[in-house]
Amino acid sequence: MTYTARDIRTGAPVGWAHITITQDFQLANNDTSWTETDTLRMDAAGGVVAAGLSATWTAGCNSNCQVTQPAPFASGTWIAPGQTLTGTTEFSNPQARGGIDHFAPGYILEMISPGSLGDAPAVWATPQLRCDFQVGRSAGCVIPEAVPTFEVNSEDNPIAAFGIRWAQPNLATDPGLAGSGEPLRRLANRSDQRKNRNIVCGSGWSPDLLTVPTDSCDEYPFAATKQGGSMPGPECAELKPHVNLLSLPWEVATGSDGQPIADVVQAPTPNTTCARVHVPLPQNTDIGGDLGRFATTQRLVDNDPYWVSAV
Repeated sequence: MTYTARDIRTGAPVGWAHITITQDFQLANNDTSWTETDTLRMDAAGGVVAAGLSATWTAGCNSNCQVTQPAPFASGTWIAPGQTLTGTTEFSNPQARGGIDHFAPGYILEMISPGSLGDAPAVWATPQLRCDFQVGRSAGCVIPEAVPTFEVNSEDNPIAAFGIRWAQPNLATDPGLAGSGEPLRRLANRSDQRKNRNIVCGSGWSPDLLTVPTDSCDEYPFAATKQGGSMPGPECAELKPHVNLLSLPWEVATGSDGQPIADVVQAPTPNTTCARVHVPLPQNTDIGGDLGRFATTQRLVDNDPYWVSAV
């Protein structure tokens, strides 16, 4: 930011300062209190401001948020060119079970050059934050506009990962594919998750234990998403990978050209929004467990978006 000092009588500029502000904080997925490190640096100054300015920094918060340490340094602290002021502000937003709160801490920085008029105080806020106790066994906080990515464990679950990689670009809207598609959105209600699973895998599904040992129906988008269960299973795309039985966990078999071998049992149309993939049951179960833990660690509440990477 730039500070301008003005003559008290004429209002003409008589001094200036270039100032850099940095704020660093990290929210926790299992705590609703956090400490922010605030830094105010005067990079350069001239005119009547060459000797410096007095600075007063105050933090505030809205909604249920509480400021437990509102200022990183004492009111009226002097700062000169080349100097840096550093301190901490502290916040808390406790939540009862089932609670959720959206809020944004705000800040006011007043700088004064004695004997002159100064700019109005600088006023700003953080991106919107959120604390909740709707996910997991403890309350925690996140920055909801930061959309996380669910990283599929492709090494331990190669068939399941292959199915997702195939489904994403072959389904309408490229679901969950960052850069070209739409993010998946979490569905928290377990009863609705089961309904989605039954819609996609409940009818017309025939396991092929010769091609895929312990064959199971793995739906994509996941049943635990708002996009899950979008079409009846027989209308979904269907992929049956060939499996190399000599490896554990079983890998997708490849042909002489090195390309994966798979049968497209039901080809997708431009309007197809779901896929079901023949996947060994242990891999199907592992991905489901990983997804549940991901939702907890990222504090994904109902309808929160996320991307999926199965590279």
